[in-house]
Amino acid sequence: MAVGQSSVHNCPTAPSIPDAVQGVRDLAAETEIEVRAVKLESSQQVRDSAPSAYGVFNVVYNGEFVTYHYIDSKKRKRAFLTRLSKAGE
Repeated sequence: MAVGQSSVHNCPTAPSIPDAVQGVRDLAAETEIEVRAVKLESSQQVRDSAPSAYGVFNVVYNGEFVTYHYIDSKKRKRAFLTRLSKAGE
């Protein structure tokens, strides 16, 4: 897989968001992908900047929206890596 850049857009409204962001960071470290966390502080920022309608948590890879699901299981991890490989083509 080509090395790329990922961003995690998140709004800290739920207690599980920091864990979800860390999950992306951990997976990215395994795959040599650079991660940048983008904290959305206000509802206006979410409306203006979130890459999907699910403004609380979004993952973008090389400018392409990948998921709004937490990467919390082996199944989701595989799906995430498959999606990243397709985004890198």
